[in-house]
Amino acid sequence: MPLFFIREFLSRYLWANNQWGRTKNHWLKLHFMKAVKNHWEMIKVSLYTSPIFRIH
Repeated sequence: MPLFFIREFLSRYLWANNQWGRTKNHWLKLHFMKAVKNHWEMIKVSLYTSPIFRIH
């Protein structure tokens, strides 16, 4: 379930954002953006193939 994975990842990211200091936040944001960029194609495909997000 890619969608669940993404939601879980986001919630953990936000949780960590609240827990950590500024430097770690900055690193985490960079890491998060890199992960999104790396997995964007997969995320896009999973969003398009998911019935909930199907636009057409």
